[in-house]
Amino acid sequence: KAAALAAQAKERALKLTPEAIDYLMRHAPRDMRTLSRFVVALDRYTLEHKRAVTLPLLRELLNTPQP
Repeated sequence: KAAALAAQAKERALKLTPEAIDYLMRHAPRDMRTLSRFVVALDRYTLEHKRAVTLPLLRELLNTPQP
C-alpha cells in the first residue's frame, strides 16, 4: 500500500517523504480507495493553499471533513 501511495503521489508530482507515507499508513483509513482519494485531496489542497506536503499539513487535512 505504501508503494502504491508513493506511485500515485509521484504521478501527481506530489513529493511524499517516507515519513509522510508512514504517517498516512498509521493515521488514515487503510483501504486503498480511501487512500487514493486522500492523495487526490492532498494534491488539490496543496495547490489551493500553495503549501508543500508536511506532517502538519497532513494532520490538518486528515482532520478536515471530506465530502
